[in-house]
Amino acid sequence: MRSIATILLAIFISGAVSTDNRAAMSAKAVTLGVTFYTAAQIQTILQCIDPQIFAAPTDTTALITVGKNCIINNSGSKALAALSLYTNINSCLNPDDILTLAEGWATPFLKLTKTLTNKIVKNLKACKKAGTAQEACLQKMYVTAKAAITKAYVNKICTKFVKQNLSAKQYACAIKYAPQVVTVTGYKCATLTIT
Repeated sequence: MRSIATILLAIFISGAVSTDNRAAMSAKAVTLGVTFYTAAQIQTILQCIDPQIFAAPTDTTALITVGKNCIINNSGSKALAALSLYTNINSCLNPDDILTLAEGWATPFLKLTKTLTNKIVKNLKACKKAGTAQEACLQKMYVTAKAAITKAYVNKICTKFVKQNLSAKQYACAIKYAPQVVTVTGYKCATLTIT
C-alpha cells in the first residue's frame, strides 16, 4: 500500500513539473480574445519562435523575421484567409503596409511593455547562465508571461499604444479588420476616437 502511494505521489509530482506552460499561455491567448488561431496553432507557432527567443531575446529584428516565418510556415489551413486579410489590410492602409508599420511599431510597443519584457529577458539570461536546459528556461518564461498578461494588462497596453502610435487611418483599418483576428469587445482600445 505504501509503495502504491509513493508511485501515485511520484506520478502527481511528475505531472505537476511537466506542465506545459507554453500550452497554457496559448490557451490564455485564446481566452484573451485571439480567434484567428486555436490554442494548438498558437502553441505550434510559439514552439517555432522559441529557439530565437532563447538565443537572442533582445534582437527585435530577428524576432520579427523568425516570428513572421513561423506564422507563415505554420498557418496551414489559415494560409488563404491570412493572405486575404493581409491583402485587405494593406489595401486599407495604402500607401503603407502592415509589415513595414509593424517593424516601426516594435520599438514603441517594447517601450510600453518594458517592465515585463525586461523581467522576462533577465529571467531567461539568469536561467541560461545557471546552465538550465532551453526548454526548462522557456517554460519558466511562459509562467512569468501568463501571470502578467491579463485582460487589464492587454487593455492598458493596447489603449496607450493606439493613442500614442496610430493615425486615424491606421486606427480605422485596425477597427475594421481586427475582429477577424481577435475579439475586440470589452477592450477600451477598440472604442477610442483617434483624430
